[in-house]
Amino acid sequence: QTWAPLAASGVLIAAAVPMVIFGPIAGVFADRWKKRQTMLYMDALRALLVASLVLLPFLERQIPLMGQLFIIYTIVFCVTLCSQFFQPARFSLMSELVDEPQQTRASSLSQVTMNLAIIIGPALAAPLLFTLGVYWALILNALSFVASFFCILAVRTSKPVTEKDASPIESP
Repeated sequence: QTWAPLAASGVLIAAAVPMVIFGPIAGVFADRWKKRQTMLYMDALRALLVASLVLLPFLERQIPLMGQLFIIYTIVFCVTLCSQFFQPARFSLMSELVDEPQQTRASSLSQVTMNLAIIIGPALAAPLLFTLGVYWALILNALSFVASFFCILAVRTSKPVTEKDASPIESP
């Protein structure tokens, strides 16, 4: 389709806008909220948002193309927005869980893992997409957030909760 490159560019814009607008301030809120709870909420939201994309092909005849693109852009925007809160909470929680002498090593391992995912992810995405199709690729993406949710759920902090921690739903 002639409009496909423009549509793909729209996805990149939908992913970049939350990083530019909310990235600088998301860390401020993530630091004030309960870190583990924030991460759980963000993973649950991301799983639901990505899973909702599975329904889009079933609504293809009811929703015009521009409406479908708007839904995709909105979901990409929201998933990226959730990530803007997840990442600072993850770094902050890691600094609370890991003893001071081991924080540099933990941070390095975290960065290596993230960079490997950035390199390996796209290399696996294309074969996965063409082998299994969009439907299963989206399901696996949503399940990755579910797996992350349960891994975070298994994390137990040994340090007492301080009064500075507020609910991720309530404003500080």
